Amino acid sequence: MGLFGKRRPSPIPPALTARTAKTAIMRALEQHDLDYTDMSNPTLQVLHVGFSLDNYKEFDLFVFVDDDGEAFTIRSGVILSVSDEKRARMLEVINDVNYSYRWVRFYIDDENDLIMQCDVDLASSSTELSSLAIYRAATVLDEAYPIFMRAQKAQS
Repeated sequence: MGLFGKRRPSPIPPALTARTAKTAIMRALEQHDLDYTDMSNPTLQVLHVGFSLDNYKEFDLFVFVDDDGEAFTIRSGVILSVSDEKRARMLEVINDVNYSYRWVRFYIDDENDLIMQCDVDLASSSTELSSLAIYRAATVLDEAYPIFMRAQKAQS
């Protein structure tokens, strides 16, 4: 960081930095036998990681690498769609779940879909930890899924 918290320009082009970080994350996923698909394009470095765990069968996590390669975001696909009449109750449940788990957060997006997101700072952790962070996010989602489903099915 430079003066006043401004980021110094990186001597490495952002696409190269993000691509390098993505490659390191892919290696870490391979070392932990996690299957992934590289969905990147010239402007966005994205990995798709599919999971099937105990409670939530066949769900998708997407790993978006920041341009500078110093962090990445893990985001789920749509967990479930929340009706307008269930929204207030689901927000209470989401707050409870978010309070129970560190690093991972759940929210309802603009289209009333429940989404999970987790940000990982690569600058202060090794890329080895990236696969563990992805697996931990999947585990939290698997643990929280029945809670969300009960809230969704409950009578208003």
